[in-house]
Amino acid sequence: IQSGYMRTQDYIREFFMIFFIQKKIFLAILAAAVAVGIAVIVLSPRVYQAQGAIVLKGGQVLEDPTNVGEGADQKIDAVTETDLFSEMEILSSFSVFRRAATRLAEAGRFGLNPDDEAALRSFAGRVQGNFSTSIVPRSNVIKASLRWESPKAAETVLDHVFAAYRKQRQSVYNPAEAQQFFQNQLRSYQNNLDTLE
Repeated sequence: IQSGYMRTQDYIREFFMIFFIQKKIFLAILAAAVAVGIAVIVLSPRVYQAQGAIVLKGGQVLEDPTNVGEGADQKIDAVTETDLFSEMEILSSFSVFRRAATRLAEAGRFGLNPDDEAALRSFAGRVQGNFSTSIVPRSNVIKASLRWESPKAAETVLDHVFAAYRKQRQSVYNPAEAQQFFQNQLRSYQNNLDTLE
């Protein structure tokens, strides 16, 4: 036991002797690593982040929308985790970013041309690469953030992404065919009321 203890002390002594002999090399490597780290921090471009949030509310379920003046069921469907993830998928879909790029091009922002499909797709891909979403725990809130080189540009792009999301969501949940169908139904219902009067 004594010889094992002495042997361990010898190894420790040898390690420290090697360390102190090679001290200049260790210090040079450490100084170089610190210098590279400082250079990266100083020379790398600044990146800003814009954040926004979407609050999802449950839809009201009506018993019969044609019973005018009668009581309607005021029950509200709860928003499920599946609903939140579905909304996140819509929000972070490429079609939303492509639609946002088109809106920015129509507004004459970021040097985009509405007729340049390749530039619009490239810009949409850049937005998608800098965009992230998350669900706030125990809530119906989806947080979205966008990293960009300029704080004002980040806010502008994120605003257009949210506007494009609302448009995309409208087209998913209320397609034009369904709107036309309900308009025709409403017109028919109005004509029947006029005939009855």
